[in-house]
Amino acid sequence: MASLEGLVKATYSLGWIHEENIPVIGCRRSKKPCWRIVNDYWLASISEKRIVEGLVQREFGARIGLGDKLVVFHRVELHGADYAVEVYAESSRLGLIAYFPSHGWALYPTAMLANLLIHRGAKALSLHRVEPDKLKGKKLLLDLDDCRMRWVILDLESHVAVARVIDRNAIRVKDAAPKQPEPTTRGSLEEAVRVNEEIHGGLASEARHFIRKVFQSYSKSGRVAVALGGDESSVALLSLAREALGNNRVTALHVESELTPPETKRYVEKIASILDVELQVVEPGSAVELVAEKGLMSLECMWCKQALRVKPLVKAAKKAGINIVFEGVRKWDARTQRVSKYLNTNILRALPLYHWPKMAIQLYLYERTIPLNQLCHEGIHRVNCLVCPKMNIYEIHKAYSLHKDSYLILARALSRSKDWGDKRESLLSWILSGEWRKNNCGK
Repeated sequence: MASLEGLVKATYSLGWIHEENIPVIGCRRSKKPCWRIVNDYWLASISEKRIVEGLVQREFGARIGLGDKLVVFHRVELHGADYAVEVYAESSRLGLIAYFPSHGWALYPTAMLANLLIHRGAKALSLHRVEPDKLKGKKLLLDLDDCRMRWVILDLESHVAVARVIDRNAIRVKDAAPKQPEPTTRGSLEEAVRVNEEIHGGLASEARHFIRKVFQSYSKSGRVAVALGGDESSVALLSLAREALGNNRVTALHVESELTPPETKRYVEKIASILDVELQVVEPGSAVELVAEKGLMSLECMWCKQALRVKPLVKAAKKAGINIVFEGVRKWDARTQRVSKYLNTNILRALPLYHWPKMAIQLYLYERTIPLNQLCHEGIHRVNCLVCPKMNIYEIHKAYSLHKDSYLILARALSRSKDWGDKRESLLSWILSGEWRKNNCGK
């Protein structure tokens, strides 16, 4: 087994094997390209790939065809954006997509995206006798046929560039790169699992070792609990705990409130059945009534964490005589200790997946043919609450499109705690705006 230090170091870089069109954690077998990764990254869902395809179609009038390809999203920060990710596919960094509260989705393409689109017949302006290396950032005067376009592709013979349209007579070059051949293979998840086996397999071995070590050192009852929220991390953790300790020593605890999407409720039952693990569904009391009393939770005031998750989880563990709860929290989610105790309790909290990027979790689950939550396929990452403060606005809008009745119930509850009167339509608009996520405590 590779050392934990080596595995962790590998997770901070992403490469691509051109011949097989496969993303590779740690850049193994991929000398170039190799990108530095600073935040969490994952294999994009069908829904997320459709967002990219729609933006490319809108900006360039061309189809990129990512539906059956492997695409990696890497979370980044962008000023003014509610959500932004770098997009990697086809051996290239294709650019950045971002969601702005004021005007929705935006695309910031790279020259490599332009290169890919040229291969697929996209319209390009031909420029001759220019020096590509000195072109980036330059303003060029051109007579454009269609000034409604926001981006144009430049064919520079040996290079390709992408430029932002300033007006009918001018563009500004944003990126230029040498032309490269298009990958000839589609790439597959099966191949991605095989190519990345050393990383996700090594992380899995380390996690099982960690689970056994914690169990042997601290267990008082011969059993452990796994917090099963219905997301990829908690499902992978339940599988790993089962592999490390056996079915009869593992209990899955699922905290379920009125704010838990029905897809997640059905999914955790399905997973417990597939893995043949005991499932206990814990009800924390009325979440809607708590919202009516306290108002919506926010990033600065996440009263929901204790009331709707930690306290019910700890109470259920104590009732079952279990003193160890494993959670799927990772360093990409929160910086915390890997082993600690819940506040004012003797219940141990341990985090076996702390070092895993989401992509490694997805490969682990795929290798074991464990299905994902349907909400993950919809591009929703926070799957256990319809109004989690950590949700992005586009996730909230997606969740609302699936469960309008639940949001109307929330609006009615909030109308009892705020001075909204009968203006439920205004209150619903406020919920969908996501402004509540930034509220100060007590406001």
